[in-house]
Amino acid sequence: MPQSDRIECTNGQWTDRRLVCKADCETWPILSDEHYFTKPWSQEELLARGASSHGFSITVACRHTGEEETVTCHDGQYTALQKTCAPSCEDLTLIPVGDLPVSSVYTVEPAEVLIGPSPHGTKAAIKCNTDEGVAEDTVTCLNGKWSPQTILCAVECPAIPSLLPPNAYELVAIRRPTTSLAQLEGQEEVARANGEADEEITSPRLLEELIHFDKHPHGTVARIRCAERHSHTVTASLEAKLTAQEIVCDQGAWTEVPMKCFRACGPLPPLRHSEMYSLRLTGHRPHNHTVDTSLMNAPFPHGTAVEYTCNKHARARPEPAEPGVARVACNSGNWQPFPPHIKCLRPCRNYTVQERYTIAHGGRHSHTHGGWGHGYWSGESLVLQCNAARGYHSTGHALHGTVECLDGLWSMPNPSLSCHRSCRPLSDVLDERRFAHQTIRILDDLPDNSVETESSTSCCTQTSNETGMDTLPRPPEHGSCVMVGCKDGYSPSVAPSQWHSSVPCAGGRVGVSSLCETVVCTDGHWSPRSFECRAMCPNPFNDTLAPGVTAADGEVVKGMHAHGETLKIACADGFSVAFGAPEQQIITCNDGRFDVVTLHCHKLCPPFDHTMEEHLSPSHPSTSSYIVSLSPDDDAPETHIDRRQMMQPDATGRLTRYFSHGAVRYVRCRDETKRRRHGAARAAHRVVCRDGKWSQIIIHCRRGCSSRSFPRLSPLAYNMTFAGRHQAHHNKRNPRRIPRRARTAT
Repeated sequence: MPQSDRIECTNGQWTDRRLVCKADCETWPILSDEHYFTKPWSQEELLARGASSHGFSITVACRHTGEEETVTCHDGQYTALQKTCAPSCEDLTLIPVGDLPVSSVYTVEPAEVLIGPSPHGTKAAIKCNTDEGVAEDTVTCLNGKWSPQTILCAVECPAIPSLLPPNAYELVAIRRPTTSLAQLEGQEEVARANGEADEEITSPRLLEELIHFDKHPHGTVARIRCAERHSHTVTASLEAKLTAQEIVCDQGAWTEVPMKCFRACGPLPPLRHSEMYSLRLTGHRPHNHTVDTSLMNAPFPHGTAVEYTCNKHARARPEPAEPGVARVACNSGNWQPFPPHIKCLRPCRNYTVQERYTIAHGGRHSHTHGGWGHGYWSGESLVLQCNAARGYHSTGHALHGTVECLDGLWSMPNPSLSCHRSCRPLSDVLDERRFAHQTIRILDDLPDNSVETESSTSCCTQTSNETGMDTLPRPPEHGSCVMVGCKDGYSPSVAPSQWHSSVPCAGGRVGVSSLCETVVCTDGHWSPRSFECRAMCPNPFNDTLAPGVTAADGEVVKGMHAHGETLKIACADGFSVAFGAPEQQIITCNDGRFDVVTLHCHKLCPPFDHTMEEHLSPSHPSTSSYIVSLSPDDDAPETHIDRRQMMQPDATGRLTRYFSHGAVRYVRCRDETKRRRHGAARAAHRVVCRDGKWSQIIIHCRRGCSSRSFPRLSPLAYNMTFAGRHQAHHNKRNPRRIPRRARTAT
């Protein structure tokens, strides 16, 4: 714009004016340095410059946001700032209501003010999320700060808290708005009459109902006190002891209880071995050495302390030794810590020395009682050694062992002291004619009670004699392990499967046994053996059995039979037992001898029809005059049984009995013959097989004469008598018939 202008009158008109004059702006208005700064001139430079001409411009910037704006001098006035340069407000923070989330108590519009910065001048509306009112508040962001919140939403509290310990507190009264009591029985009219005023409830019945309410309004007051009837102690000021205290519902949470009530303690619980302890109340001196008499006055207030020490008159020793005292205190009805942190160790009675031991050091001999001491403190010790006077010797590595009194009990000797007696020589225990033995090793780790076990055995597991010992110490020491077997010609009386244990005999050095058993010397006693050695039996068929006796089919005959082995015997071919006798016998080897043989085998007899010819003399008639049968009353001959081809019985042995010892044949004369000896003509003679021969036939059969061939003699001329009979035999049917006996005529 020009600084000057010229106008002319041309053709009756003036030319346009281009020069416009504007007023200057006065001194620069000072802006807050906290929020603004200018450029390119600072505010100090602008003040020093004074007035500014029309059109002068300056850049104004915000210190908080960095935003810029140009301010210009226009006809004596600076242009107004369009931007308000003030800090933004942080997230809107509402007054908390207990531990409840803000969103459950308040509603804020716009909600963005809760999650991000808000520019200067931002307004937010706050409402309560309650059913009882529509109160509202507005807050504004001013220069980076929100205006104060004037609305406070009241939040209900949960049920009145249960105070611990139980039964320590009593509820005296509850004060709350009357309108909140309408749901109580009988309080509807009171609530309508009093409106918003508070009312204090002291009725036990109503208090019991209020205690079970799930919610209480803000501002509810509950008055409590300690239950004196339960012997509780108040730990608070004197006023608290005399008056009830209050807890208040404040924005959804109950205030803390201003006092604590504790339960009193009963009598002290008994300790094990209580006679070892001395007790006293702190600050009291007991009148005796064990228990303060004031400890009998239960109950004891909270905080009461009792000291425990050990009763020296009972020789009790404290553990730990320092400080030697422990304290327990009554804490709300319980004695703590209990049991106390001290243990009174009991003394030990006089040590009972076993026969195998004797006291080497540490014993206190009492001349009055004739024993070792009157008792020992816990921790005292004795040194033991083997009692050589009774025949005990150390079989371990230690010659001495220490026993210690530990809380009334004596420990085992340490190091372990092994004292044992020696065993009798094996020659006194084993029959050296029958047994053979070999020493395997000497065991030094046998327990003292191993002699009581039935097993002798597992001391020997080797199969060679590399570590074996030829001889035992004399006498055999405790722990000696010996392999025992039977000598040649002897065998065990019990099968190895029934032994306590069996091991292979070492290299055949123990007799001829393939299996042996180990026996151990334990504290003067040999472990029991499972067997005895019995003599073996020779082959009985060599010279001891009678002829005709042989082994039954399938039996194995050995040169020597072990004790207990059995052998089944029977009759050989051509021999048999007596008719009806057992056909076999089982004999058992018993310490070198087989059982007595009761089986008698006899030769079989030949067929009787062949033998009969040998028995008859030349004067005898032919064998056809005889009848041979198996029964005395049987007339039918059974010569088919005595045929030669029937001599060998079949597999079932059905015919053996017809030829065996004792078999019987009955011989009688035929009808047409007569018997020579006395007796009836048809009486049968019994023939028996004896050791392969039939007995002698003593009857003689002769053919008789027919009565019809007897000559007719006149009784007038002849006298006739009958011979061969004791009495005349009259034939009733035919008187003329002459009997078969011999007749004589003169």
